[in-house]
Amino acid sequence: MKKILTLMAVIALVLSSASCSDDDTVKLSNLTVTLTTPTEVEGFSIDASVEGIPVTLTNTTDNTETTLNTDAAGTAIFENVAAGSYSISASTNLEIGVNNINLIASSTASILAGIDKELTLPLVGSVKQNDLIISEIYTSTPEFVGLSYLQSKFIEVYNNTDETLTTEGLILATIAGRSGNDGDRTWSASLPIGEKIYASNVLRFPQDNIKSIAPGEGIVIALNAIDYTDGLPADKDATKFADLSNSDFECYSTDYLQGLGFTGSMFFDSDNSEVANMDILYMYNQGNNAFVNFSSSGEAYVLYRDANFAITDDSYVEEAEDTADPKTRYVTLESQYVIDGVCVLANSSAAAYQSLPSTIDASFTYCKEDGGAMNSGITLIRKKDASASTDSKVVLIDTNNSASDFTQSENPTPHVYGE
Repeated sequence: MKKILTLMAVIALVLSSASCSDDDTVKLSNLTVTLTTPTEVEGFSIDASVEGIPVTLTNTTDNTETTLNTDAAGTAIFENVAAGSYSISASTNLEIGVNNINLIASSTASILAGIDKELTLPLVGSVKQNDLIISEIYTSTPEFVGLSYLQSKFIEVYNNTDETLTTEGLILATIAGRSGNDGDRTWSASLPIGEKIYASNVLRFPQDNIKSIAPGEGIVIALNAIDYTDGLPADKDATKFADLSNSDFECYSTDYLQGLGFTGSMFFDSDNSEVANMDILYMYNQGNNAFVNFSSSGEAYVLYRDANFAITDDSYVEEAEDTADPKTRYVTLESQYVIDGVCVLANSSAAAYQSLPSTIDASFTYCKEDGGAMNSGITLIRKKDASASTDSKVVLIDTNNSASDFTQSENPTPHVYGE
């Protein structure tokens, strides 16, 4: 009898252990994403296959990515997905004559343990102009002794086409937004982003000094056209700094501010007489000792081409939610004239703070590690398309999705193209 009771106890213990083991098993889920295509984009009829389109699933906690191609039905099935928060993006290009049609989809999803999820994402189309693109953004510059770290910044623009292009009618604008840092509020609901976007700085390339840009060449717009590698203290890493003295343009704002009755900033704002100044049409930071700045997070950067552009009283808008007195004013821009745009936010999980419509940038990039220092010394460089590049010309990836088009680098490389 004792043996029988002992055997029953052992069996009960084994069953109990198995039950606990089952309860402790991590429950994974399947996520099914199905893409649909539009029938028309800006007057172009679309008859596109939904097969073979890459869909990227990104874990917003650790930024790990998984990419699958869609099947003939436009479906990609991500199996064994852990519970958590994810972003989903997909993009493809079509060529209709000389026009490049971008089809982009993006969304977010919360995955619950053991619960499968299905999403249908419509691909949103836009006609991609055959024009210049932003190829490098260096705004997260490190602080150093002497000159302010704020000014060792630049934006690089590249001719990714096969034709010579010019700066005629071209504008560089910073688009207002929020960074996505803790405590930030999202962009104002009173100023919806879509057909219109809202600029904090509007800088026109000087029309009395129009530059031609050959295929595979670019131009650099520096805040200050200074050689920041000259005279660095011995304890500073010279690879984090760039010689910007040979920039094509710089953002000298003192003349603009003096025209408004302010003094400008002689410390933060220098004028290299050998480098052409951008024409400042508007800067939101106005007052004595103000200056143009390229933010390291919370702004987008756009190239805008409109030869007839002018700022009028009707161009200015304010956020209804802005509690400052006076409220910050922004300049309204029409999205249809944007030829390229890149949204730069604080970290990998800041998707809610996107300041561009998805037809311009389906996602975003960032230039500091999550939780890392703002002045990280990281530059954002557009990736090289190795399959399309030749010995005579570098072709850069341009899918209107900065999350996949750009990579982070620790070394700024003005006038060097592709990573």
